[in-house]
Amino acid sequence: MRVSDITRELGYDMAGEDFDVFGVAFPDEAGGADIAAASSRRDILRTRAQVVLVPPTVLVTDKTLLMTHENMDLATVKICELLMRHRVIEDNAAPVDYRLCGGGYYAGKDCRISSTAVIEPGAMVGDRVVIGERCVVAAHAVIGSGTILEDAVQVGAGSHIGAPSFFHYHDADNALRQFPGCGRAVLRQNARIGSHTVVQRGTLSDTVIGENNLIGNGVDVGHDVKTGKNCKIVSQTGIAGRAVLKDSVLVYGQCGIANGVVLGNHVVVKARTVVTKSVRDNETVYGPFGRGYYDEMRLMANIRKFFDGKEM
Repeated sequence: MRVSDITRELGYDMAGEDFDVFGVAFPDEAGGADIAAASSRRDILRTRAQVVLVPPTVLVTDKTLLMTHENMDLATVKICELLMRHRVIEDNAAPVDYRLCGGGYYAGKDCRISSTAVIEPGAMVGDRVVIGERCVVAAHAVIGSGTILEDAVQVGAGSHIGAPSFFHYHDADNALRQFPGCGRAVLRQNARIGSHTVVQRGTLSDTVIGENNLIGNGVDVGHDVKTGKNCKIVSQTGIAGRAVLKDSVLVYGQCGIANGVVLGNHVVVKARTVVTKSVRDNETVYGPFGRGYYDEMRLMANIRKFFDGKEM
């Protein structure tokens, strides 16, 4: 779709050359044929995209600026919805016309399911889903449209893979709305997902669960999250949108990881920890502020010593 067509339909302004575009992406993930949703001058300069969505601005750049007077989140959603209406990108949130398949599960259209995969009764498989060899989808699991399960992936009972993105924005009347996302969920080979776990699809990019990941029961993985190889995430943990877990990260139970946080290789997050800032390779963090494990233990010991010395 041409940028000039987008500006005409949505009432935005354009500065620069006209291009064909085929998607919307975050600046660091955008390709040359995408629109990059940029929130800063740094985003504009570093992205590979030739077209960037920006607020009204004056900037010397060789890129085409697609300018809006609305808030950036609303503008991004409007462009995604426009591209989906014109079928430039797939609408993975569209209702699915399920059919009953042999074995008692339900599937949408244009799926590619390996003959060696096992899908148990009551499972729901959306449109354009790819399920690789030796995968197991347990009873009553839901595999959302556009999801890719590579070989030997296991999904536990009642889990929802490719669930709608929990991305929220304010519309023109300042009402809070949810955008279900135009990305996918991709589970790399040999990933293991427990029961009643949710993996949201990406908002603009894909949510990716890495190779040999082990994710427990009742975990919520937010939109556009990326995990590396050999990660383990224990039950009742929540990972917010666009967080990145690199290789061999271990997250114990009942943890919270904030949006955009990067956990380096071999990071350990102890149980009931809240992580609000990025953590370097090989560190262990603990506690409500995600501090270094031994620092937090010393602090707790000093607090106990202080109160033990007080008369109650």
